Amino acid sequence: MTRPVRRIVFASLAGQPAAALARVLARAAAEAGLAPALWDPHAVRPGGVETHLDLDARFASPRVAPGRCDLVVGLEVLEGLRQAARFYRPGIHLGLLDVVVPPVAVAHGGKRYPDADALARELAGQVAVHRLPGPGRAGAPAEPVHLASVLGLVAGLAGSLDHEAVLGAARAAFPDWPEADLAAGYAVGRRVAEGARTGPTR
Repeated sequence: MTRPVRRIVFASLAGQPAAALARVLARAAAEAGLAPALWDPHAVRPGGVETHLDLDARFASPRVAPGRCDLVVGLEVLEGLRQAARFYRPGIHLGLLDVVVPPVAVAHGGKRYPDADALARELAGQVAVHRLPGPGRAGAPAEPVHLASVLGLVAGLAGSLDHEAVLGAARAAFPDWPEADLAAGYAVGRRVAEGARTGPTR
């Protein structure tokens, strides 16, 4: 069994909608009678962006401290792996959206992108790793169906959010998302979360 998720760190790259996804979840948390708090300092280093969300902060700081994180959500594979190592604690979850954006040193400098699958397998011995499908090719951005799966995963692991409230907040935040993509992606995330209730997914 897995304990409910409350403190979440989104690890992303500039231009990815981490803060918007966090605001959707925060809105659903508020509708559930919780006290969500969001910390969005934008870029914390060149290219890397962190967004912190506490679904029920009450009087606590919205900034999630290392050792206190329940879930790292990587909107890009390498960013997620980096932050999972930084925020590691026993029992932490890592949601990895299968989006690969090669850094400049890889795209133009002759360096190799790390073997993300091997790193994820290595982490899986200590971290509950949950893989979410992405566009399937390096450099391609996530589509609405992929981003919706992030919402389904977080809501499923949290256990404190009403799924219809999350979907309603997503419709308001992303009016251009096709309804079929939102529903299908969200269902994928929920299935991954349901699998974590009896044990971590690898």
